Amino acid sequence: MRIWIGQEMGRTIEEEKVNNKIRRLLEYLGLDNAEIGIRFTTDEEIRELNKRYRQKDAPTNVLSFCMQEGESFGLHPDLLGDIVISLDTATREAQECGFDLAEMIDFYLIHGLLHLLGYHHDHPKHEKMMRKLWEVLKHKPYWED
Repeated sequence: MRIWIGQEMGRTIEEEKVNNKIRRLLEYLGLDNAEIGIRFTTDEEIRELNKRYRQKDAPTNVLSFCMQEGESFGLHPDLLGDIVISLDTATREAQECGFDLAEMIDFYLIHGLLHLLGYHHDHPKHEKMMRKLWEVLKHKPYWED
């Protein structure tokens, strides 16, 4: 299993904790040979990525760049792709949702990972797997409060 984590200078994400969490998720999913990149960035950078790749000129919380579809499909079967998370948006949304920042990041890691695996919004399988992975990280499902 290979996990690359990058972040903007001056940010304080505990990379070892993120590494351990994504490792637990991948192990649970049986993806022991997976390779994945995770980048923590600013609203400015994620806005540029969102504009370039999704034609949406606005920041977003998380983007996933899957290497298992399109022109990249089959080049390297264990390379899942990249997850990019805006820490600016994560901080704002954590406050709005009543989460701490680490919990919000866990949510985005799971969400981004599901997109890399081909899950899509508003699909029952996405919601079911989101619940399982949320519990893998030892969170009480927030939707059951």
